[in-house]
Amino acid sequence: MDNYPGSFTFVQIHLGDAYAISWSGPRAAFYHVDGTPTAWFDAAIPRVGASSSDAAQYNLYRSSYLSRMGVSTDVTMELTGDPIDADTYNIKAEVCIEEGGVGKTMRVHVVQVLDYWPPSPSYSRNGLKQAANSEDVTLAAGECAVVEGVFSFDSTSMANEENIKMIAWAQQPFGSAPAEAFQSAWMGWPFPLSLHPGDLDEDGDVDVVDFDGVMTCSGGPGETTPPSGCTEEAFEAADFDHDGDVDFADVAEFQVAFSGPCGLDITQHPLMATACVGSSAVFEVAVEGHVTHYQWQHDGADIPGANGPILDIASVASASAGSYSVLVSDPCQTIESDAAQLMVFANAPGITNDPASGDYCSGDAIFMIVMTSNAEDFQWYKDGEPIAGASSAFFAVANAQPSDSGIYHVEATNPCGSTSSGDAVVTVIDCAAP
Repeated sequence: MDNYPGSFTFVQIHLGDAYAISWSGPRAAFYHVDGTPTAWFDAAIPRVGASSSDAAQYNLYRSSYLSRMGVSTDVTMELTGDPIDADTYNIKAEVCIEEGGVGKTMRVHVVQVLDYWPPSPSYSRNGLKQAANSEDVTLAAGECAVVEGVFSFDSTSMANEENIKMIAWAQQPFGSAPAEAFQSAWMGWPFPLSLHPGDLDEDGDVDVVDFDGVMTCSGGPGETTPPSGCTEEAFEAADFDHDGDVDFADVAEFQVAFSGPCGLDITQHPLMATACVGSSAVFEVAVEGHVTHYQWQHDGADIPGANGPILDIASVASASAGSYSVLVSDPCQTIESDAAQLMVFANAPGITNDPASGDYCSGDAIFMIVMTSNAEDFQWYKDGEPIAGASSAFFAVANAQPSDSGIYHVEATNPCGSTSSGDAVVTVIDCAAP
């Protein structure tokens, strides 16, 4: 799965334990499962039993996978998912035979899996959670069919939504394997929409043109037949609350969804931040446009649950250091912000070498430097008062005068605190005076 994420589709089915579902037994019978592990590749090549080592098992499975990748297919498949409510989606699998392909009857299966589930064993991947009723479709070359199923995700899935996957495949409609799979597809959360709610003209945005369509399709409460001038597809897109009619409730929800023409512009990118271990750090993005989804990332990996314009890291750890960015989506596109670095400090700065005292003549150059560890900012002081603009690890005076005489020190700071250097006593005299 990790080595071939774009082409390898996998479903793990449990038998005889707490994770088995009603669909498990019939599928085991279909694939003649007498023991585990049993794996079928494209429902055409069976691999039964465990090898002598993990490496041998991997090589066996990999060679089986690669042999099937060399088999051409004229079937295509695409998955989409439209929300019914917060945890229920209408999943659609569009199956097509390419122009010039061979017409055939296929049995289409659509299932939900949860990656890294169940928690035991630790190597679980794509554990089967539920399945829709299978459906047979007969297509000629150049034709397509859509198979639909309504899926309600359980609390375990919703608590790990980043691991929810929908998987579909189309195979020969036989009573038992081998029954070659012609094509498969999978999609992860959040699902691509088949038709954005309110987007009646299917141009990717919800604007005044769509509003005219909503009004055309509005027949009032209980009117489930599209009015004249309203297509079935437009009626479905205008029915925001999925109650079968288009009425004032749908018009109200249209106003919420109204985005105007698509287009996103990040007006404020996340800014670099520093933090002490145990403290908090905040990143923020500002966007113009109709944002439908945010996804924050740390070093390129999605952060679960980080789906708003503000990322608040409540308790920074050493591992929190790194690069943070956010993916921002509207109905038409996804764009990425600039990356911002988070620097994490474990302790207040340490002073390894204090600035040195010295005697100088008028006109000499004074140069003092402090050596530190873990310092982020500096502030130099003369006789206890801060020196304007003296905010680096060194302090210099190009043309010293007696008025520059005094006691100097520097404070080094980072988010964990500040540390003061020892004093440096500077004396400047007019060496040319009699």
